[in-house]
Amino acid sequence: MRVVEIGTQDEVLEEIESKELDREAFVAIGEKYDVATVIDGEVVVSDVRPDITITPGGGFMDFSAEVDATMAVRLMETESGASLWNATAAATRKVGGVSIFGKKHFSFNAKDPEQAYGELARALVRKASRDFQFTWERQ
Repeated sequence: MRVVEIGTQDEVLEEIESKELDREAFVAIGEKYDVATVIDGEVVVSDVRPDITITPGGGFMDFSAEVDATMAVRLMETESGASLWNATAAATRKVGGVSIFGKKHFSFNAKDPEQAYGELARALVRKASRDFQFTWERQ
């Protein structure tokens, strides 16, 4: 498979003098960049969400932070502007936390944001591209 990176959505829209990615824009992209298909997508990441667990009596307390993300992706044909394929994916990842055991001992876990969000992005891509992954079934 050959892939040509043509730029961000804003850059490409400016280059083809269009305000939105509609049928005409995909046709114009095909003509401008000499490509037959375009992959278009969007990733939305939630704000960090705290998660708190406290056992009765306070013997164990856990404070963590998670984020949710969704990805929507589509493959567009540039000759006609028709959609050839689309997929969505969602994932949640823990990005840090503190645990306290028996009011004396604690554990601190803060993932590197780059690593945490990288794992999240890879999970989204893996889920969204499942139609293109090889699988087998014993019969």
